Amino acid sequence: MRWRIPLVLSLIAFVAVSCDQQLVSPEVDQVASEATFDFMNNPDGGSLIVDRWESHWRACWLDSDNGLFVCHVTAPPGSGAPDACDIQEAIEPLSHQDIGEWLENEEFWDSFIHHVVKGDTWVVVGDANVPGDCFGGTLVASGWGKFMTIDNDVLGVGPELANANTWQSKGTGRLMTPGGEKVAYNGMTHYQVSSSHGFRVLKESVSVR
Repeated sequence: MRWRIPLVLSLIAFVAVSCDQQLVSPEVDQVASEATFDFMNNPDGGSLIVDRWESHWRACWLDSDNGLFVCHVTAPPGSGAPDACDIQEAIEPLSHQDIGEWLENEEFWDSFIHHVVKGDTWVVVGDANVPGDCFGGTLVASGWGKFMTIDNDVLGVGPELANANTWQSKGTGRLMTPGGEKVAYNGMTHYQVSSSHGFRVLKESVSVR
């Protein structure tokens, strides 16, 4: 689903604070503070463009400090059978919102688009230090969780632009280990692309307690 709504924005502030279980409807215990606004209900004003749509999501990252990895997914892989720890059936897709303006032709790189993604996902945390049948590692915990990504400007870096583009993702969830123990999961990523340094990983973290 995709539609466009004009919007006057006097002030916009986004703060980024980024197998054996039977799947049931998401009921997630909140693990960490997260944004509570509903960006799908912004008022209709008349200037910048708000572009909204939905899509399925498969995002994974590895914490190189402890060897734990996490995958946030809303649908099985496009080809091949999913691992036992993976989601087996598609759930509601994640919500996307762009705020800004797309420009054309020679003004394209002057476009400004602030991008936000959020929603419920199936969360799989595994241990990459021990080979196994869960995304190549051993399952640590899985269950329902929350996911959000904020990109300050999807076109923040261009041929004539010297500034940097950064985006962050945040994941939380109350998961369950294969032995039936409930654990709290928190994950975060922070990436940057700049004309001077190229792509850089600023942070990739996965913690379970």
